[in-house]
Amino acid sequence: MLEIDRCRSISAAARSLGLVQTTLSSIVKNVESALGFPIFQRTPNGVAPTVFGEQFLTLGGEIHVRFEELLRLKSGVSGSIDPIHILCAPSINLGAALPLAQRFYQFFNYGTLVFEECPRLEILPQILQRLTNIGITYLTEEDAKRLEIPLAHEQIYLKLLYRDRFYAFLPPDSPLGTQEVVDVHRLCEENVAVATNFRFIPDREHINLLDVGQSCFPSDGNSLSLLFDAAVSRQYRSAGRFTSFPNIRIVKRAVEEQKMVSILTGYAICEDQSYPWSKACIRTLSGIEEQGKINIYVCYHAKERLRYQERIFLSCIEEYFSSLTPPPFATEEPSR
Repeated sequence: MLEIDRCRSISAAARSLGLVQTTLSSIVKNVESALGFPIFQRTPNGVAPTVFGEQFLTLGGEIHVRFEELLRLKSGVSGSIDPIHILCAPSINLGAALPLAQRFYQFFNYGTLVFEECPRLEILPQILQRLTNIGITYLTEEDAKRLEIPLAHEQIYLKLLYRDRFYAFLPPDSPLGTQEVVDVHRLCEENVAVATNFRFIPDREHINLLDVGQSCFPSDGNSLSLLFDAAVSRQYRSAGRFTSFPNIRIVKRAVEEQKMVSILTGYAICEDQSYPWSKACIRTLSGIEEQGKINIYVCYHAKERLRYQERIFLSCIEEYFSSLTPPPFATEEPSR
């Protein structure tokens, strides 16, 4: 019943649960017959709870969580159900935490969400070490493909949420704004603003990061995600001067108020919907691997290892990012 409410469709819920649709429809009819009132009513787009159905589903959700707490007690673990920890790359956390929490609490009026910022290349190792079950991070498409099979062996999965890329983020009157495409070498001759969460990485021959038993990233230095960060690091280090600020929003203010320049992803630029676009000039970036293309992925343990609330939260993540539209300055639509 809870999965039907989440999907607002019996057929979609049946697919999610691995059931035949007629079987799930029969279960619904039997439950409604036992209760003496309908739980769902048909809508043009599927189904929706009735008034009594809403109350039933609220109680059902609470019972499900309490049952998980009982199982914890049975296994000798005291206390309430564990909070849901979500590791996010900083710019993603800044934009996604509030809308994700809002979506989650539409399903539950209880439960604890803990959003934790983490450098993007440290998220997968923490999930591999089972320190958390869900993470949202940036990866190049090539690295995601290379990681897919080794992660699946650990029953950990990646799902593409949003295609993105890096942009030159400039003051509106910057001379660089006269160019349609800005080279990263030229950009870093300016006064550069960066966020403190940017991971400075050594040159290619020294890359050997994320060794956590079975390393996520190849140690041969060929990971595009590592090479990309290394390339940008080299450019930043060669800059005449750069300033590190606590978060992306202060970086934007530095560009606006102090005429600095920066490199930001489209999502990081758009995370604050109220930001006045006229106060910045945004240009495509060149001179780095893959033309600066980098995507947002969710990484999670196999769904059978997730608690019910974690599975619901995972669906909230997918629904939120699928609702995003391409940034108005995108040169090509970031298909999902």
